[in-house]
Amino acid sequence: AAPTTATSVTHTPLLGVNGSGILHVNLTANLPINLTDTMPKVSDPIVPDDNFTDVFKETPERIMSEQNLSNLTYDHHNFYNSTFIGNLTFFKDYWANITIEKAEVHQVLSNSHRRATSIQLSFDFPFYGHNIRNVTVATGGFIYTGEHVHNWLAATQYIAPLMGNFDTTLTNDSKIKLYDDGEKFSAFWENVTLQEDTTKKFTFAVTLYKNGDIIFAYKDIPIDVQEINDTEHPVKVGISDAYLTDKIVFYIRRKTIYEYHRVSFKDHMITNNTVLKMTALPTCLQYDTCDSCLNHNTGFNCTWCPQIQKCSSGTDRNKQDWLLRMNATACAATRIDAPTDASGVPATGNTAYTTDQQGARHDTVVKTQADAPKSNAGQTGQAAQASPTVEAHSPLGGAVAAFISITLICAAVSWIFYAFKNPHTRSGQLLI
Repeated sequence: AAPTTATSVTHTPLLGVNGSGILHVNLTANLPINLTDTMPKVSDPIVPDDNFTDVFKETPERIMSEQNLSNLTYDHHNFYNSTFIGNLTFFKDYWANITIEKAEVHQVLSNSHRRATSIQLSFDFPFYGHNIRNVTVATGGFIYTGEHVHNWLAATQYIAPLMGNFDTTLTNDSKIKLYDDGEKFSAFWENVTLQEDTTKKFTFAVTLYKNGDIIFAYKDIPIDVQEINDTEHPVKVGISDAYLTDKIVFYIRRKTIYEYHRVSFKDHMITNNTVLKMTALPTCLQYDTCDSCLNHNTGFNCTWCPQIQKCSSGTDRNKQDWLLRMNATACAATRIDAPTDASGVPATGNTAYTTDQQGARHDTVVKTQADAPKSNAGQTGQAAQASPTVEAHSPLGGAVAAFISITLICAAVSWIFYAFKNPHTRSGQLLI
């Protein structure tokens, strides 16, 4: 019989912990301490102590030096500085950072189309320097920040990581998630699809930080933003704010919204694994005393008004108060131009949104226009011209005007009838 040859088997250990390919370096291996029990396993969840990049604290210069980035765009605007980052490693670190805690699925928004719900933040969020506590999250990929929910929800006063005609009723895995930890508020649109194309799924998020910074994060963007159809719903990427004026004309209360600033990033190369950070710049509204206002450190011409105890550049959400005080010569130290005459707003392309808000003082169904009126500032982030974006009429004022009109008509008809039946009276002679 032939001699049996022993087979030599060489065991090659798998790389990384449990064959995962992840290398954990133990820097204290030479110390006389048993670290076996505290060594992390592959299945261990991510904890806040892990060293993830906190883009909230990073500056563009530091990001470029640490990540060796060449694909970073830095722009300066009046109210915000923007940094656009297209780097896979940086994105993964940031996405892991904002998803450490499990966000809560909003059941209504996750099974709706053209619907919005009001959310109360746990902190004051300074948007264009104006502190807000309530925001309205919409299925259409944006957050509305206005105090008055009007008929043109998507026209202005929005924070839009990717505004579009998203419909979460079409697929089972479409989710809208919300999370608030007291320092930041995050909204996630996960696996959402456009109503006209259910084969392409989008995943993106927006995070509002307590200091006013805003970050858009894009995980899955299957098509170019410029290719998204805007026929049924506006497509926007960016932020916008406006101020409200209130007038009473013939017993009708008329609210006009003037957009004073808009920044659009729609033409940026928004693709998978990209981050857009907007750093809030100091504004006049943050100063609450006359001395600090006059010695401000901003790029605006700040002026203190003692009557309303506010510091302002004259172009913010408090503009109507300034105009009223100027008429009383109380705040005449600064020149604040009155709003320009109203111009027409497109009446077509409306998109109905249903809002869920307890104790709301407005109709539950609101409409959004197909697109906001364009201005020269649309792409550059400069101050938009003060042409009215929205005009809203109070239903109470309309009812009062209608009642008065009907009463006058009835009185006139009654007088004519009385004069006709009684020609010998003074009313009859007057009628003759």
